[in-house]
Amino acid sequence: MMTSSPVKNSTFTMKPSSASDTWLVCQYCGKQFTGKRKDAKWCSSICGNRKRNRAFYNKSPERTKANFKRSRITHRESLMLSRCKYRARQRGIPFDLTKDDIVIPKTCPVLGIKLRQLLIEDEPQKGYHPNAPSLDRVIPELGYVKGNVRVISARANLLKNDATISELELVLKDLKRLHGS
Repeated sequence: MMTSSPVKNSTFTMKPSSASDTWLVCQYCGKQFTGKRKDAKWCSSICGNRKRNRAFYNKSPERTKANFKRSRITHRESLMLSRCKYRARQRGIPFDLTKDDIVIPKTCPVLGIKLRQLLIEDEPQKGYHPNAPSLDRVIPELGYVKGNVRVISARANLLKNDATISELELVLKDLKRLHGS
């Protein structure tokens, strides 16, 4: 039986479990893994890519932020698509949309207000924006499928979020009573 000395993996020292395998520790996530190569630094390509991406960001954070900002504006439909795909997977509802199914109009078809168009020089703002475009499921039970989605303002989508027609009629009746119309 062959015995060997501990193998050094950058900052961690581990003892090998067998002659051919070496126990190492991932420099990104800290998990132990077996490696055939003694100079392996990451347990997977995912951890390696994360480490390299972080190093690239640290070299030029301004450029990375500018690229992210530009892509957020130029690929708005793709961003909406990926978010609704994630929500559909989380909620277990049907999804079969493509980027071409999401068309952002200039004005909200429900309230008639101008939808917020982002420009590259705009500073990103967090939180709720009433005139931001929002993907609406016309019949929520059908899910995110072709013909069942449209882009409306976030304000309109929030109003119709979980209200019934009778509840909306009561709110309208109360507003008419208060404002004398």
